[in-house]
Amino acid sequence: MIFLLSFLKGFFMRIIVDQTLCCGHAACVKICPENAISLIAGKATIDASKCTVDGLCIPACPHGAIEYDDDYAGGVGCGF
Repeated sequence: MIFLLSFLKGFFMRIIVDQTLCCGHAACVKICPENAISLIAGKATIDASKCTVDGLCIPACPHGAIEYDDDYAGGVGCGF
C-alpha cells in the first residue's frame, strides 16, 4: 500500500500550504514523520520529494492552511 501511495503521489496527489493563512505555528513541522515540512521566512513549506502525502499535517494546522490539492494532475483531482 505504501508503495502504491508513493507511486500515485507524483501523478495525482500533493499537499499544499496556503501561504496567506500560514502563521508559522509549526505544528505541521512537528507532526510530519518524513521531515518534509520546514519553516522558511516564517511560513510552512513542503518538500514534495520527501512528502508521502499521508495528510497528518492537515489537521495539525490550527489555521487550516494545509490541504490536498485537488486540482493537481491537470484538474483530474484525487477525490479528497
